[in-house]
Amino acid sequence: MRWTAVRDGDGFGIDIASFEHDGRERLIEVKTTNGWERTPFHVTRSELAVAEDRREEWHVVRLWNFARQPQPLRCARRWKLMRS
Repeated sequence: MRWTAVRDGDGFGIDIASFEHDGRERLIEVKTTNGWERTPFHVTRSELAVAEDRREEWHVVRLWNFARQPQPLRCARRWKLMRS
């Protein structure tokens, strides 16, 4: 496992590079909000590029209600991107 956001900087498009049990890469983006589990969050262009290029390996993990009582939520792969 490699914490890319710390070791490589925050422009890499993922926060954590890890592996599945079968050796395939698992790219994890962690999104933290103080709102509820359905609170919208921002996805950067570099994160979007990785999500589109590496759809099978890219995962989003939400930490919501962070300031009060953090709760994890793994987002499904089929999520809608709202572009502005």
